Amino acid sequence: MNVLVIGGGIVGTSVAYHLSRRDGVDVTLFERGETLGCETTGKSSVGLRQYGTDETQLRMKRYGKRLYNEFMAEASDMRYEPTEVIHVATSEAGRETIERTRASEHPMGSPSELVEGSELHDVLVVPEIREGSIESALYRPNGGYFRSPESLVHAFADRAASAGATVATGTEITDITVREGRVEGAVADGERHAGAVVCAAGPWNNAIADMAGVDLPVRQERLHLLELEPSEPLTRTLPKIRHVETGITFRGRPNGRVLVYHAEPAEDPYAAADVVDPDEPAEVPESVTYSILESVESIAPTLSDAEVVHEDVAYTSRTPDGNPVVGWTDTPGFSIAALHSRGVQYAPAIGDVITRQLVNDDPTTHYPDISISRFDGYADDRP
Repeated sequence: MNVLVIGGGIVGTSVAYHLSRRDGVDVTLFERGETLGCETTGKSSVGLRQYGTDETQLRMKRYGKRLYNEFMAEASDMRYEPTEVIHVATSEAGRETIERTRASEHPMGSPSELVEGSELHDVLVVPEIREGSIESALYRPNGGYFRSPESLVHAFADRAASAGATVATGTEITDITVREGRVEGAVADGERHAGAVVCAAGPWNNAIADMAGVDLPVRQERLHLLELEPSEPLTRTLPKIRHVETGITFRGRPNGRVLVYHAEPAEDPYAAADVVDPDEPAEVPESVTYSILESVESIAPTLSDAEVVHEDVAYTSRTPDGNPVVGWTDTPGFSIAALHSRGVQYAPAIGDVITRQLVNDDPTTHYPDISISRFDGYADDRP
C-alpha cells in the first residue's frame, strides 16, 4: 500500500511516523519548504493543555502526552517546560467570559480556579503582573510547552525515515490525480506518484483539497506574532497569560524573551475566519503592534520598555465546532487532517486515527466527533 502525505509539519510527520510502523505500507512525505516544520508548526507556541470542552478533545490530548513521554524517554532532544496558564480579565464583561469558559470545560480536564484580581498574587508568584488592573482570572496550574517545535517534527520524521519512509523536502504538490471520482495519487514537481493521499498541509489544506474536488469545512484565522526583549531581566520565566478582552496571549521563553500571539477575539472563531491564500505577503500592521504592546503593558508593566526583536504572521485553522476534521472524505483515496488550532496537542492522535483507517479500515469510533461526515452535506467514503 502506497500512501502520500502532504505537509511536513507536526501533523504530517506524525501521520508518516504512525503509518511507517505498519507492515506493507510505503510512505512518502512531501514538504514544499527546504526544511521540515518551517511554516505553521515553526511559528507555533508548542503548548500542551489538559483541558477541553468535550471528552474527544481530552482523549486525543492524552494520547499525545503519552507518546511525547515515550519520545523524551528515548534520549530525545525534546525539552518540555511546565508552566501555569492564566486567563485574565480587566473588565466585568471579561469576567463573564472567563466564567463561561470555565463552565464549558469538560469535567475530565485538569483543575482550574477562578481567582479575584486582588487575590492573584496569593496563588501565583509573578510580580511582573499588575494585580490591580485585573478584574478576575482563571488559573490553571499544570500547562506547559516544548522549547522547540522543530524538535517535535524531527522526533516524528526521523523515526519515520528509520522505519523506511521517504521524506522529500523542497517538493511541492502541484496536482492531485483523480480518476472516475477516486484519488489515485499526486503530482510533485512534475512527477506523478501513485497512492492514497493524506492532506496535512495546514493553511494550504483548502487548496490541496480543491485539487481533489473536496470542499473543506475549514477556514483560517490570521495570527500576529511578536517576540519581545525586556529592557531588564525578568524575575522568572513568565507563565502563559491570555487577555480575554483583546485576544492577546503572551508567555516567557527560557532565554528571557517573551512571545506574544494576537488574534481578534470572537464568539464564533469559524464565522470570523475566512479561506485565505497563505502565500500572499502579510505583515503585522504598525497599529496592531502598538495595540498589542499597550495591552501587554497594562498587564505586565515591566514590559513597557521591551524591544520588538521579531514580527511575523501565521495562520491557524478553524472548524465549525472547534474539533479537528480527520480521516476519510467523500472522495475515495483522499484523507484530511485539518485542525482547530493546537496541532502539537492533536498531532499524535491524528496520526493514529489516519493509520487505523487506512491500514485497518477502522472508523476509529474511539475518537468520535472528528469525521467530516458530522457536517451537513458530507459523508465518509472509505478507500
